[in-house]
Amino acid sequence: MEIAIGAIIFALLASIIAPLLNEAKDKTVMVTQELSLMRTTIQNIGDRYSDEFVTSDLDNQELIEGNILPSAYRRNATSFEIFNMWGGQVVVAGVDNNGLTWTTEKVPSPVCTKFVDDAKSLGFETVSVDGQDGTYSEMSNADITQLCQTANDNVTIVFTREES
Repeated sequence: MEIAIGAIIFALLASIIAPLLNEAKDKTVMVTQELSLMRTTIQNIGDRYSDEFVTSDLDNQELIEGNILPSAYRRNATSFEIFNMWGGQVVVAGVDNNGLTWTTEKVPSPVCTKFVDDAKSLGFETVSVDGQDGTYSEMSNADITQLCQTANDNVTIVFTREES
C-alpha cells in the first residue's frame, strides 16, 4: 500500500515537472536558433562588405535582394519584411562605417534575458529592450535581467553596433 501511494505521488510530481522542463528546453532551442540566424546574417554582411564599409543604405531590401539572409528566415520579398523565430518583424539597418542596428519584435519576455545575454557575442555594443537602454561593457548579468523585466508578454529589442 505504501509503495502504491509513493508511486502515485511520484507520478503526480512527474506530470507537473515534465511540461515545465520541456517548455524551458523549447525556449532555449528557439533562442539558439534565432542567434544562429543572426550570426549567419552578420557574417554574410561582413563577407559582402569585406572590401567596403557597411553604409546607411543597408536595409532589409538589400538583404533580401542580395540573398544575404539565411534561408531559414521567413520573409516577404514584396514588402521586404523579415520575421524572427517568434513571428515578429526584424529590421536591419546599416550605419555608416560598419555600424549596424538590428531590431527584433515579439520576443517572448521569458527568453529575453538569455537572448540579450547570448547576443553580446555577436559584437553589439548597446541594447535596448522596450526603450530601456544598456551598454554591454557596463552591464552585469543582473543588469541584463533587470533590463528584461517588463510587464509585456513580448518585447522589442534593438541591438546596435556603432560605426567604426
